[in-house]
Amino acid sequence: MIRKVKVLLAFLRLSVAEKISYGANVIAKLIANASVFTSPDVTPADLQLKNDELQAAKVDAAGGDKQKVAVMHNVEKEWELLFRKDANYVNRIADGDEAVIRLGGFDPTKAETTPSHQLSAPDVKVESTSTMIGIASVECEPFEHEHVENYVYVVATNPEPLSFPNGQISIGGAAGVVAVKVDTHRKTTIIGLTSKERYYITVFGVNEAGPGLASEPYTVTIS
Repeated sequence: MIRKVKVLLAFLRLSVAEKISYGANVIAKLIANASVFTSPDVTPADLQLKNDELQAAKVDAAGGDKQKVAVMHNVEKEWELLFRKDANYVNRIADGDEAVIRLGGFDPTKAETTPSHQLSAPDVKVESTSTMIGIASVECEPFEHEHVENYVYVVATNPEPLSFPNGQISIGGAAGVVAVKVDTHRKTTIIGLTSKERYYITVFGVNEAGPGLASEPYTVTIS
């Protein structure tokens, strides 16, 4: 199915250093083409402030201090929110015109390659757990297809397969879901889990075709 060309959101999965460089290019393009982008949802000045803040946070976190790394990732999420807002604005102005999308500093999708099929199931691994406040850190390996809009992390107390009756997440038709988190990142942190409890973590991607195939449940006990 042919779909309208839009801003490619793959920039949300770049490294912090790459995001800073990408952001600088978007800002420069928006300023240079101000006659086209007359009223962006986020001004180039505000984008510049956030880009500079991310650069400063990256420098502070270079030593590996956990608190400073956490601050950097918080700033990174704020950066993503602002640049995604501007990507949506550019989409509205471009209305499918690839050249206009490039004028805004973004990369366009290709109409002929925009997915209309389910995403494949990802692999899942749990990096670490913590008993202090019940934190489980979950990392999802990259999908084969780049057009992933969101990752959905589902934590349950039983390992039954996921289903989507009436568009709602269900596990084996029984109550067992204790947490659902939607994130643009392949790596996320899930909090509020109970010490000594066994959980089953399942991840799937979402694109324009809807939810993709779910991973096999990953078993983890908060130690």
